[in-house]
Amino acid sequence: MAKFFKHVGEHNGKKVVIVQRAIPEEEHMCSVLYTQIIPSHYHDDVMRVLESPEGQDSNEFWKVLHRRASSSGNINILEAVAREGYLKKAPTNQVIVKPNAASSIRLDELNKLLLDAGTGEEAARKLEQLDRERGYADNRKTGVPSEVVSDRSVMSDSDLAQLNIKQASDMKAQAEVMLAEAARLEKEAQTLDPSLKKTRGKKPSGTRTKKATA
Repeated sequence: MAKFFKHVGEHNGKKVVIVQRAIPEEEHMCSVLYTQIIPSHYHDDVMRVLESPEGQDSNEFWKVLHRRASSSGNINILEAVAREGYLKKAPTNQVIVKPNAASSIRLDELNKLLLDAGTGEEAARKLEQLDRERGYADNRKTGVPSEVVSDRSVMSDSDLAQLNIKQASDMKAQAEVMLAEAARLEKEAQTLDPSLKKTRGKKPSGTRTKKATA
């Protein structure tokens, strides 16, 4: 029997991981990762976190990705996929969430249920049903404050831009370290083999120097 997970859906027939359920100032849009597009190492990183207890207990998956390191170990997963352009926007009314093989719900409808769960019995009942079918839980039953259920604070384009700037700064610092290490290794090589100093800057054989013309 197939197992169904939170934060997984479909957009235009393609499987997606729902990273942000709604984008601030653009709540009709969400952020997703197309699992068939992202490289295998990122796919494995994302799915490992998604299938973990922490990933399944969260209502905002991006927060978990931001806390977990990528397989490279020097950047978190959210920054990695955002920096390389794999995080895409999609309309919430076009993303389908499937709690199981027999039922489905549009993401915009699910977002509304989560928003209304703290005040409406009918919304809470529907969420209970989704949870039984392996959907989104009503967090009031798990001891989490009800305001968390309606938390719409997800990453904006500005947030992602700041992540890109930070990553670019980190990459520049790493590049400087690597250049310094390359210079050290080159100097060490010349010390070990002084003949290398003579070949540095020497023109390849067979090349001719142009004579200056009057």
